[in-house]
Amino acid sequence: MESIPKGLAVLILVNSTPSSANARRAWQTALTLHDQGHSITLFLIQDGVLAALNGETALRDLPSDISCYVLGEDLALRGFTPLKLHKQVQVADYAQLVDLFDQHARVIGAL
Repeated sequence: MESIPKGLAVLILVNSTPSSANARRAWQTALTLHDQGHSITLFLIQDGVLAALNGETALRDLPSDISCYVLGEDLALRGFTPLKLHKQVQVADYAQLVDLFDQHARVIGAL
């Protein structure tokens, strides 16, 4: 992984199912960067939204200061409502995703 200067805001996009190698790598990257002092935001799209569901363990140990969003359209396409999400997860739309791209110094795609 490329060295990232300390204290940057980092957006990590995840589109894989929670049990996939890519998703596990994304969680580990998020935790490692968080431990290094970076501000981390996770944005879950496509099958990545499944990680945000209540009962799913992928985000269970997520530090409270890591922001986590799901794309509302992908959540709805999979038949879920925001009521089924971990309390730490926020529903967002494409416009909010674009805003997050603008607000973060680095973007990592963990597809």
